[in-house]
Amino acid sequence: MIHKGQASRDETKLKEQASVVLCDRLALFMDNLKSVVIVENIDKEMLKVDIVMFPILEKGHYYLVCFDLKEGTIEIVDNMEKSSVGCQGIRLAKPVIKKLQWSTKSNFVDCGVFCMRHMETYMGSKVKKWRCGLDDDGPKQEVQINNLMLKYAYKILTSDVNIHKESVVDVARVLDVDAEFS
Repeated sequence: MIHKGQASRDETKLKEQASVVLCDRLALFMDNLKSVVIVENIDKEMLKVDIVMFPILEKGHYYLVCFDLKEGTIEIVDNMEKSSVGCQGIRLAKPVIKKLQWSTKSNFVDCGVFCMRHMETYMGSKVKKWRCGLDDDGPKQEVQINNLMLKYAYKILTSDVNIHKESVVDVARVLDVDAEFS
């Protein structure tokens, strides 16, 4: 039998462990970032950067964390009307969660497409009337999201950095020929 005080201590212990894990992950991230910056000599180039964007995948949901280096702000761009951003390290910095006219109430599956669109169109906190080109939540937006999926899939599959590009193009040619005779 667990007493109320014991359960409370256990919860506190778990929260402390989670905090340590987050700190360890953050320290590891910073070490890795520093090594990349030094090896790639990016540090001088970073002085020219206005915004750094990180797509975040948390509990199966994508959203965007934007560090506006010129303005000194952190903004979270999330397609969900009620953002459930849980990254405690970010929350401690008091980010602004952008209110989006095109936010969704029940679309729980296309957050990756929204995140890519936001990375493609977001220009920083100084832009007060930012529009990513999507309509408000509804049927028109569904069509737009489907079109963006096709666009992004095409760009990814046919990109020169895709090591499987040639085989993808070969399969597409075969399917195209087969479709002509169906």
